[in-house]
Amino acid sequence: MSDIGTKADSAGPTRFVARLNRLGPIATKVGQYLALRPDLLPQDYCDALLRLTDRAPPVEWLDVRKVLEEELGEAPERIFRRLERRPVAAGSLAQVHRAALDDGTEVAIKVQRPGLPETLAKDTRRLTLVARLIARIGVDLPVSPVEVADEIRDWLNQEIDFGRELENAQRMRRLARGSEMQRIPRIFPQLSGRRVLTYEYLGGVPLTDILASLRAAQDSAPDPIFSWIDLQTVAENLILATLTQVFRYQFFHADLHPGNLQVLPGNIIGYVDFGLCDALDENVRANQQRYISAVYDLDESRIFRALTEILLPGPTSDTEQLRRDFVSETRSLEGRQQATTGVTPGGRTPASLYIVGLMRAARRNGFRVPRRVLSLYRALLTAETLSAELGLVSGLRRSGRRFFERLQREELFSQLFDRERFGKAFANSLTLVQEGPGRLNQIMADLSEGSLRLRVETTEAPSAVRLRNRRARLWAAAIISVGVSILLSSPALPQVANISVGWPLGALLAVLYIYCLVLWRRL
Repeated sequence: MSDIGTKADSAGPTRFVARLNRLGPIATKVGQYLALRPDLLPQDYCDALLRLTDRAPPVEWLDVRKVLEEELGEAPERIFRRLERRPVAAGSLAQVHRAALDDGTEVAIKVQRPGLPETLAKDTRRLTLVARLIARIGVDLPVSPVEVADEIRDWLNQEIDFGRELENAQRMRRLARGSEMQRIPRIFPQLSGRRVLTYEYLGGVPLTDILASLRAAQDSAPDPIFSWIDLQTVAENLILATLTQVFRYQFFHADLHPGNLQVLPGNIIGYVDFGLCDALDENVRANQQRYISAVYDLDESRIFRALTEILLPGPTSDTEQLRRDFVSETRSLEGRQQATTGVTPGGRTPASLYIVGLMRAARRNGFRVPRRVLSLYRALLTAETLSAELGLVSGLRRSGRRFFERLQREELFSQLFDRERFGKAFANSLTLVQEGPGRLNQIMADLSEGSLRLRVETTEAPSAVRLRNRRARLWAAAIISVGVSILLSSPALPQVANISVGWPLGALLAVLYIYCLVLWRRL
């Protein structure tokens, strides 16, 4: 994985960002999209583009009022107790006005710019024409320029679909109810429309302001106005909230630009702007869980196996070259990790470099990353980049590992008590009992001596082998406990020396339960 973007060429990203700023607000939105595509641009360009601020001259109040009246059905002055004419934020697609309802509830009204769909259609047509011209010239690029133009068009069209955003916000709020690390604002459907959305006003500190203060301060302390904010906790909450949305909710905010994030009292992450959200089905989620958890563990064999399950092959796919590139990337990262104590040059973690490098390697070797998976990677990489800027560089991998360890324990525990899985366990236990006491005695002996092992590849890390062995013992003990439970439920248990075997079987069952609990806590 080449370390692109050295000091010698650091002016390039800066000039590129300045040029996009001069080209206007739509170019700024394209730049924000490219910031989340490290498989297309060098990482230093992506980092610079993340600093793009989507600011545009505000729309005149009379035009805003007209949109509000058309969408809400009556004059806004009759709907809101207070409505500030000056926007609190103005971007290329919409602007936000602060207001209050009759009951005193503070709200933020997001109003789409007049004529926006027509403007976007015109600009994206031009972008597509340029992309087709580049494709005809035959410039060697890692991905089709027409494909990128189509993705940008779809991305922008999703952002201006306020009906979709309303549904996304409602769904995310339901899922995150009760969370201690993230907050999703309430949305008011009765005060929303095709071009207007009314949200609860969070009133947090925008992450853009915090990052700007840190960049200006450099080695000195940040602005005292942010002294109540614990940057380490904010960074960790951002990582954990992103992982929670992806792997627990299976529905996540897919546009984690700093302008869409706020810091609330208690270092809680507040989310705004839900135009871009994505959902994962169970198969994609399971594959990604294996891959991302392996990346956080830096377990090379698991990473490559999971990677090959994710990528979509094409007519020019070369699996062997992908494997060689993977080995090369891994050795490069190992060297950098040893030299930098787990943090690579530029403040990026091995986990993020694995994801970025392997996406690029997949492109080079004719493989395609599924679009929804790419959206997931964009969210994770952005969360990592922002958390690193907040100062949580060395703790990123640790936070990710803790999250997946806890998630795996919970899932394993729930599987043991799942009715369908438990039914299969009963069937397996009956087969086990029928095969005779010899096999049961052997398993019990292995368990008591701690010698039960799961056959694994020798390339796996010792920690991964130990984890697999503990899981194997847990499953075996669980199956045996089910078999013992079946025996205890028999109406006529045999007796030995006029003593029922129910007592020793009950004691054995208690021991097995304690053994399962100990193993589960050690996972």
